[in-house]
Amino acid sequence: MPGIASTIPRSASLAFLSLAFGVTAIPARSAPLRTTEPGMSVSCDIRAEPVPGFVRLRAVARSENALRGEYRLFASKRSETGTTQNVQSGAFFLTPGAEETLSILTLDQSARGHYEARLILEWEGGRTSCQSP
Repeated sequence: MPGIASTIPRSASLAFLSLAFGVTAIPARSAPLRTTEPGMSVSCDIRAEPVPGFVRLRAVARSENALRGEYRLFASKRSETGTTQNVQSGAFFLTPGAEETLSILTLDQSARGHYEARLILEWEGGRTSCQSP
């Protein structure tokens, strides 16, 4: 698979990171992606979990079939305590029907209502993404 830097246009990543925030944090789900394999369904979710003093973002994925690929998690926060930008990436392996946590990111409590996160999953023959909020 191509490297992260070669798959994300510089203008797209800069546009994503420069967005203005101020929306309520709610989990988002992606619709199943059309892939080259008939009947294959892959979904992802970024769950905002409040913990004392923080907001935890949990990136999860699920597939009806065994699947191996790479993920990228982008998260930005702009609030009274400052601005943060995070990028996490790695390989994943999904077992059929099981939900897998791919990454966990913790932001300070000022991120509530002031963050945006996007998870991208790529595998041979397909790609899907989801965002929160």
